[in-house]
Amino acid sequence: KFSNKRNEEKKSPFLRVFLSVSDYPVPLSKSSCSDERYLSLLSSTLSQALLEHPDISLIIYNNGGDVMKNDKFKADLNISENGMKQRDKVVCEFAARYRIPWCMLLSGGYGDGTVKTIASSVCDVVKMFWNDRGEA
Repeated sequence: KFSNKRNEEKKSPFLRVFLSVSDYPVPLSKSSCSDERYLSLLSSTLSQALLEHPDISLIIYNNGGDVMKNDKFKADLNISENGMKQRDKVVCEFAARYRIPWCMLLSGGYGDGTVKTIASSVCDVVKMFWNDRGEA
């Protein structure tokens, strides 16, 4: 379990701040959560976290598919396939913009096509960063 408490005894140059979603609760409901609203709230929450913790040295990102509208065990959201892919892009571009190393973990997603969407999104992120290096 992550916490936002700093370890003052050991100042690791690699892991200085741990944050979890529960540190930045964002009320979302299926009825009021369009892709646009979801992505807007994600962007503003990432910005808020960086303002409050400018020494973030690593982002561990859980790329769960349970936000998709066709997921069996969904988090009561209604995010489209494109919205989920955009979410991954927002997080990875944020990390790149502020030169924060990141790690994407895969989890969740039990609906028809969810695994395919997650795989496609991961490929899109890899291509995005590969192309930014000038290699095609």
